[in-house]
Amino acid sequence: MREIISMKTFIRLAAAAMVSLGASGVSAADLDQGSLKDSSRSSYTTTVVASDNVNWTGFYLGVHAGGGAGVAELNRYLRHDLDIWYGYEGDVETYPVATDAGRQDLDLGLEGLFAGVNVEYKFQRGGFMFAPFADIELSSFEGSADYSRNIVLHGEDEDYGILAERGHVDLEQKWSGTAGVKAGFLLNQRTWVYGLLGATWAEFDLEGGSDFVLLDGEDLPFPSSRYSTSETVFGVTVGAGIETRIGEKTTLSLEGRYTDFDSISAKFGGTNSIDFSEGRGYYGANTSTHESVSVDPRIWTVRAGLKWDLN
Repeated sequence: MREIISMKTFIRLAAAAMVSLGASGVSAADLDQGSLKDSSRSSYTTTVVASDNVNWTGFYLGVHAGGGAGVAELNRYLRHDLDIWYGYEGDVETYPVATDAGRQDLDLGLEGLFAGVNVEYKFQRGGFMFAPFADIELSSFEGSADYSRNIVLHGEDEDYGILAERGHVDLEQKWSGTAGVKAGFLLNQRTWVYGLLGATWAEFDLEGGSDFVLLDGEDLPFPSSRYSTSETVFGVTVGAGIETRIGEKTTLSLEGRYTDFDSISAKFGGTNSIDFSEGRGYYGANTSTHESVSVDPRIWTVRAGLKWDLN
């Protein structure tokens, strides 16, 4: 009977040791065979239960940094007008002579870096996770383009001198902030994967303009266009990520996002007047430039984050 009891005890203790090796990755050399008693089995069991009950619920504060690239579709509308005016003894009449109106599309490539802070509250329900979050960051996304073209002024009966246009446009993001939710599931007790949806606000600076020169050398300068605006615009953000615990109170995450922003717009209008008056009669010409631009930025980013569990 003693031998049977002893054999059962041995099998039970050996099984406990194998479970310990498989669950915790401890090698056989790390086991103290002399300590394999019922009391040590109870201590081991307590350790496994604690490890299996990592609770993610609570507040997290973190920092993040990353980079990305994007594109901004710029639409331009440009109009030139040439009017002749003349008068005698105080009466002035103006006649349209020629006009040009056209649209142009440009693609600005965007790229840059960013860094910021974030906060979120995680809810864990079994193997599922839900986390409202907010973040804000300083950024250096920038894109620019140079352009040139020839413009013909079309009159009622004939075409007039050709204008040469030389222009530049620059778009820069200063900062952005996002508020939204993450939802996903645990791969294991220390790692979860998620998708996210958020609302983003960002400040963009848009600057640009063009110079115009008559190619035939006529003294009819058209106003150079200049525009500059700073706007905070709204965007929709989607993304996905993975986050894992690297310590008892710290986590490390890797995340990708895509944001589609609303349009940023600017306008310019200007007129030059030239007086060719002689004697009692007077006459001259007016040249005008009107330009409006609209830009739609879209940005893809990758970011790494470090968070601290505040619970």
